[in-house]
Amino acid sequence: MKHFYYIICMFFLFSCANNTKWETIEAIGSCTARHECGFVAHKGTLYLIGGRGDKPVDKFTVKTNTWTALNQPPIEMNHI
Repeated sequence: MKHFYYIICMFFLFSCANNTKWETIEAIGSCTARHECGFVAHKGTLYLIGGRGDKPVDKFTVKTNTWTALNQPPIEMNHI
């Protein structure tokens, strides 16, 4: 258990020491509002998947800063 607390302390120490800042970018379109979902990156494209209720898979193309709604998954996916 001692090692667990050490790892958590180191995580917060390095997180606070990093001066990286979030930046808001302008995007074409928007994603479907959701929570309890997953986000996956693959070959320059980001996929927003799941959330409570039936939500489509949303695709963000990095090159064009564009959101696109794709098909509904065959089942509800949340907490993924």
